[in-house]
Amino acid sequence: MINENRNKTYTHVLKYAGGVTRSCYLSRHCSQQIVGSFSRCRGYGPALVLLWVCGCQCVDGGNYRFVDISKNTSVEKTASFAILVAVYNGSKYLKRCLDSLLQQTLKDIQVICIDDGSTDNSWEILQSYAAVDQRIEIHHLDQNYGAAHARNEGIRHINARYTTFLDCDDNFAPDALEQALQVFDKRPQVDCVLFKLITIGDDNSTTREYVMDFFEERSGYEAFKDSLTWNIHGVYAAKTFLFKQFPYDDTCKTYSDDNSTRLHYLFSKQVGCCHGEYYYHYNPHSVTHIISRSRFDYLRANESMKKQLIKFNVSDEVLNIYENERWLVLIDLYYFHYSYRQQLSAEDLAMGMHELHRIWKSIEVNRLYKRLKYKFGYMPLRFSWRFFRIQEELYFTLRSIFRKGRQQTKN
Repeated sequence: MINENRNKTYTHVLKYAGGVTRSCYLSRHCSQQIVGSFSRCRGYGPALVLLWVCGCQCVDGGNYRFVDISKNTSVEKTASFAILVAVYNGSKYLKRCLDSLLQQTLKDIQVICIDDGSTDNSWEILQSYAAVDQRIEIHHLDQNYGAAHARNEGIRHINARYTTFLDCDDNFAPDALEQALQVFDKRPQVDCVLFKLITIGDDNSTTREYVMDFFEERSGYEAFKDSLTWNIHGVYAAKTFLFKQFPYDDTCKTYSDDNSTRLHYLFSKQVGCCHGEYYYHYNPHSVTHIISRSRFDYLRANESMKKQLIKFNVSDEVLNIYENERWLVLIDLYYFHYSYRQQLSAEDLAMGMHELHRIWKSIEVNRLYKRLKYKFGYMPLRFSWRFFRIQEELYFTLRSIFRKGRQQTKN
């Protein structure tokens, strides 16, 4: 009679002195013979550990030790999706966020929550959720470093094929991750998948879908260009290697996620869309929405992005495109400075003008398109900062007059 144990399959994980780990699948029938064979194989070295997944007795034999890991050791499994959740004083919305993840139709997920030095009870909420669901991992930072730094801390712990992020005041539709996974499975060349972005008003009664054309595939280069003007949004899932290779830029507390989005798109073979819904809850008190000096951080974020593009040795065409984007952002922020002089403090205005001047000097004028650098209001006028400022003041004053005139005509 054949012993049924012969047909059981075990995983033998062998660790070698050189630090290399190899795995093979053997039947119990041949494992005793194989043990002796491994020690005679050239290039492998003496095996230090041999693990049996199924239940069996621990046996010492030569340089090997058979260990029953079915009882006291867990084999780490790679999840389909990892979700990065950076949390800072988000107790008011955190349960809604976490519930939307635990209610996903795709169950094979890794939820990585990073408390970014919260001063409310966010950490206690995270602890309570982690206690009842092993898919939730929680990490605590001793102070508030910003979302980019927190997400990078989470990236270190990813063990999944695909990765996305979820702000602690937002939530996913129940099938969002499954919808994204279907696109990845159907189109192996796609490295990033955009969700359907739904904005919910601060009164929770109004919804608005982000206006963009649905596309099955487009090149990473095309997606990068479209992201500069936000013809496509930046809420997506990606193959994990992109998050590992291009982590979040934490030089600024705000706007750095734009840099990561654009790098992920640029270095993707293809980018696609899915019908899974991401619900973005509009917060009028968010740093990116209030009138404050933090708006000028966008200049620093763009400066950092350019340095990264140079570091990754991108083409001149990409650098030209991005330098024009930097110039347009500078003009927009000069208009912000012009429009909100009454609301900003004298210190904030001085800081903003200093940043505008610094970036103005750093612009490579030779990379700007002719239609920009010879257009009134957009001419760099690098020979004089004073003349440039006079141009901007006159341009925005005239533009305001024309707008008022148009409004009066309509009325």
